[in-house]
Amino acid sequence: MAVYPELRSPTAIWRRESDADILVRVAYKRLGTRDFELVYYEDFSEAQKLLAEGKVRSVVGSTAALNDLRLEDLLETLGVEVS
Repeated sequence: MAVYPELRSPTAIWRRESDADILVRVAYKRLGTRDFELVYYEDFSEAQKLLAEGKVRSVVGSTAALNDLRLEDLLETLGVEVS
């Protein structure tokens, strides 16, 4: 998974209760962010539209679509080992 451009709320995430959903919640909690908003999408074009319209400030999705910060690397810097 990748984060674009950086982890900021509100965040668009592919599918509720997906691995990405769970890991982003862990990342926000490790960052000490209590109030964050998650917006779920099914298709990447929907995430692009949400970002373009300013409805979200970041997108978490497949590294095939996003070549930015890997979610796993972010979590490891926060002390969470992801294998």
